Amino acid sequence: MTKDFSKIKIASAFVLGIFSTFIFNISSSNASTASEPTGSFICIGNYSSWGWPSGNGNSKEYNEVSSINFSSKTYAVIVNKATITAGSEPSYSQGPVESGSFTVSQGPIPGTFRMNFDNEYVILAPVNSGHSIFVIDSGTGMTGTCQKV
Repeated sequence: MTKDFSKIKIASAFVLGIFSTFIFNISSSNASTASEPTGSFICIGNYSSWGWPSGNGNSKEYNEVSSINFSSKTYAVIVNKATITAGSEPSYSQGPVESGSFTVSQGPIPGTFRMNFDNEYVILAPVNSGHSIFVIDSGTGMTGTCQKV
C-alpha cells in the first residue's frame, strides 16, 4: 500500500507541474504589451452620442479616422461632424485634415500610455502583441481602435 501511495504522489507532482506550466504559458501569452507602441497605425474613433446639440446650426463630432506614426511621433486626423438644421435631418460634413506631433508617456494604469498633443491627451491600451491599440479620450467621449499597418 505504501508503494502505491508513493506512485500516486509522483504522478500527482508530475501532473501539477505540467498544469502549472500550461497555466503560466496561457497567462503570459495573453498579457498586454508593456512597451510603447512602434510603427504606423490606422485608427477609427466614434464619439459618444450623449449631448447631441439642440438648436439650429449646432454641430457635433460623430466619428474620425486617423493615421498615427509612433516612429516619427506624428499624426493626421479627419473628424466628421453632423449639423442640426431646424425642421430637417442632420447634415454631415468632413472636417479638414488636422496634423501635428505628439509625445508618449506612461498611462494611468499598467500597460497603458498617454498620447499627449495640443494640450490634450488620449489613453492608449496596446493589445494583440502591439498590433492593435484601444483608444479612449475622456475629454470628448471618443473611443476607438487602431490597427498596425
